[in-house]
Amino acid sequence: MLKLTVDDHHEIFIHSWPIDSPSKVLLIAHGMAEHGARYQTLATFLNNYGISVYAIDHRGHGKSVKSEDEIGHFTRNPLDDSWEKVIGDLEKTVKYLKTLYQNTPIFLLGHSMGSFISLGYAIRYGSSLNGLILSGSNFSPAFFYQSARIIAALESLRQGIEGKSDLISFLSFGSFNKKFEPARTEFDWLSRDPNQVDLYINDPHCGFKLSNKSWKDLLGGLIEISKQENLARIPSNLPVYLFAGEHDPVGGFGKGVKQLATELSTCGITNLKLKLYSEGRHEMINEINKSEVFQDIIDWIKTIV
Repeated sequence: MLKLTVDDHHEIFIHSWPIDSPSKVLLIAHGMAEHGARYQTLATFLNNYGISVYAIDHRGHGKSVKSEDEIGHFTRNPLDDSWEKVIGDLEKTVKYLKTLYQNTPIFLLGHSMGSFISLGYAIRYGSSLNGLILSGSNFSPAFFYQSARIIAALESLRQGIEGKSDLISFLSFGSFNKKFEPARTEFDWLSRDPNQVDLYINDPHCGFKLSNKSWKDLLGGLIEISKQENLARIPSNLPVYLFAGEHDPVGGFGKGVKQLATELSTCGITNLKLKLYSEGRHEMINEINKSEVFQDIIDWIKTIV
């Protein structure tokens, strides 16, 4: 277990599964309303292949939260751009890992919201990575996020920046379960494995709402990563692996992930792989075929460096 104190004196918690003399290091950026400890099974698998694994708890998530009133808030300072804050936390973590593992290749895996943050990181600091893995990601045009950001701004005026809007949650996630009705739970869209869905539901660190300010800043970040001139700042020689389930509503049931691959290719990424899993849902690392997903990840990593 690691804790890093970043520039604004915020403490960031990092789950760690290190091994002696690893051949590679993987840093994981988790998704919205979850936390890094959920990646332990993947980390243990990768340990067996000589990879040290670390998973950050983003601000407002997991053990990076000191008190309940911090849950769901990237930052509570109205002057902060919390998109830059969460990317800065990743940057500080990568720098720290480079001091622990000099000359060891470092990979970044971002899931869902973490994939968007990871793209923001790669735009700024892509040269610090040897590979980028994006799980459960998506691409939408900037105007889509601009419209959503107006709603987040209006909800901030109505409820305050620390409010947590039912409207935003409904517009973001309300339709995700429709394809899986009659659904056993409201989170059936996460995985076909009912045990994994129940683990998520029963985890006190999962399933909460993000604050209005956090949504507004996140949507600003999504606008940034939806523009080709920004994606073009990712080093063209950075290897990128995208994977998702064909039944993942976050990625538009495969369409948004394919579009992301097209956008990255158009912007110059030369080493790009896309894998869509038939009938897979949002959390492929927690799916009924997770062993296949794990093996595909390590097979791809083996091809790099």
